[in-house]
Amino acid sequence: MTKCNTNQLRFSYFQKRNLTVDFGGGEITSDAGILLIRQADDKLGLVKGFANCITDQRDLRYVDHDMETLLRQRVYQVVAGYEDCNDANMLKSDPALKAACEKLLSDDDLASQPTLSRLENSMTTKDMYRTANYFLDLYMRLSCHRFKANQFRLFLHMASYWIVQRLREALQKTEFATMQIQQLRLRLLKIGAQVIQSARRMWFRLASGYAWKNIFILAQKKLAADSC
Repeated sequence: MTKCNTNQLRFSYFQKRNLTVDFGGGEITSDAGILLIRQADDKLGLVKGFANCITDQRDLRYVDHDMETLLRQRVYQVVAGYEDCNDANMLKSDPALKAACEKLLSDDDLASQPTLSRLENSMTTKDMYRTANYFLDLYMRLSCHRFKANQFRLFLHMASYWIVQRLREALQKTEFATMQIQQLRLRLLKIGAQVIQSARRMWFRLASGYAWKNIFILAQKKLAADSC
């Protein structure tokens, strides 16, 4: 008797070939553009400065994720459109987000939602004051329940805003320089990619037919040059 392979799905409407879908594509991300966000952030030094504003009151003997990595994870999630802290449970294993936070595929996952929520709710008044001075008096709309957590969420959104602005600056004289964030996310951040890790290299293999290839290359080269 022929066994039905439940991991392979056959689409019978397609007659020219056997059209089959399976779930053996390997490590794939839908947010490869986060790599550009990390490069833009490095140019600004934003998250690094943000982390210096916060006093880490945890017992470092039991800490898995340092403050800078936690902030990178949370801010980059916001930039990519994952504003809810709960999204961390889905994204903590994402290859692109891990790479943006300097983690290999084989490294431990990023922080889960409880860890990031504790971060948001552990901010002190002095942390808020230092961070407010760092970000000046920018304003963004957000929603949260506690006052200090509200302020901290505000700073997270400020950080994501400035990083996106830096990416736009790298794309001057293109339509992306003034593009709304929702459209920029769809074109430059929400990019599917196959991820391959060898002993010496990590490859993010983008689709050959990616429509905004030249813009992605321009952004990477401009940001890399500005960082030298």
